Amino acid sequence: QEGHVGHALPLALRAVRGGETVTFGQLAVSNDALIHDGREWPWGGIGSVEVTYDGPTRMTRLTLSRNGKLLAGCDVAVVKIPNFRLFL
Repeated sequence: QEGHVGHALPLALRAVRGGETVTFGQLAVSNDALIHDGREWPWGGIGSVEVTYDGPTRMTRLTLSRNGKLLAGCDVAVVKIPNFRLFL
């Protein structure tokens, strides 16, 4: 997978910097925002993107927060994010 990320990362960055949106399943990345199921979170409004393990559900999740509070509506199981290493 390292080789794939190393090859795909420059292409994805070029696309985003060129004004395109790159999709990772339910998530998408544009130059202006992170998009989840059509809802946009401008980069300036995101304090952190966190990857955490939820013991009760035994799932690794990606969440967004600002000022220490989770942003409602963006909580995604990592297993549902294609090319997760590239996304990071």
